[in-house]
Amino acid sequence: MATVNSAAQDAALNYIKNNAGHVYVCSAAPTTYTEASSTFALGGATVTATDYTLGTGSPSGRKVTQAALTVTGTAAGTATYYAIVDTVNSALLFTNTMTNVAITNGGPQDLNAVDVWTVEDPA
Repeated sequence: MATVNSAAQDAALNYIKNNAGHVYVCSAAPTTYTEASSTFALGGATVTATDYTLGTGSPSGRKVTQAALTVTGTAAGTATYYAIVDTVNSALLFTNTMTNVAITNGGPQDLNAVDVWTVEDPA
């Protein structure tokens, strides 16, 4: 049976936690930093490592959770994706779908806490 040490799983999750600098809500799936931060961006919020916590994953493994955030709209539209980026290195770290949210230009929008990624134990 394969096993993995929790410290190895945490290393991958800590990369996101320790390098995240901004979260963007996007109108389409970004595949690059530029798409996340400009092309598809409808708004965003600055984040730091304190906005992320590591914990026990479900059904197994380890997970990283992002705290609830308030994003400020920079364009009007429907956000369908969120993107976590490393602003120091201009790198796209993670993207995922989200429940559709109407974003208004200049308006605040609260986002719930979300389990960003779970690294499950090997089967």
